[in-house]
Amino acid sequence: MSDKVKKVISFLAGANLANGTYEDCEKQAVVMIGEKLGVAEAEFLGLVDAEMAKQKAFSDEEQDNFYCEISEGIEEEDALEIYSYCLELVFSDGEFSRDEVEVMVAFAEVLDIEIEDAILMMIAECMPEIEFD
Repeated sequence: MSDKVKKVISFLAGANLANGTYEDCEKQAVVMIGEKLGVAEAEFLGLVDAEMAKQKAFSDEEQDNFYCEISEGIEEEDALEIYSYCLELVFSDGEFSRDEVEVMVAFAEVLDIEIEDAILMMIAECMPEIEFD
């Protein structure tokens, strides 16, 4: 399994923990993301589940350090792709909570994505009919 896929799994787990639920719509989003990455459905779901269990035990400081460490060396294109996958997951239930906003802003920071770009990506994900300049 590629390093990028492992990092996607880690970020998806964190995004889903912020979501607070892991129901059918979130699981379906995880499956679709796994398909895009070429990972079998059951395997990808199992990996995300295991990563969520691991991260659930983190203190706030451990979580911050974890994301800083795994973000090192991520190329801009991969960072944007990872961020996009996280947005797909958090928007999959049709809701966007304050906790999810906080996590997505934090993810943008550790992935070195400009906040303006992160906001545009959030808007594009939830309102695809809007045109951007």
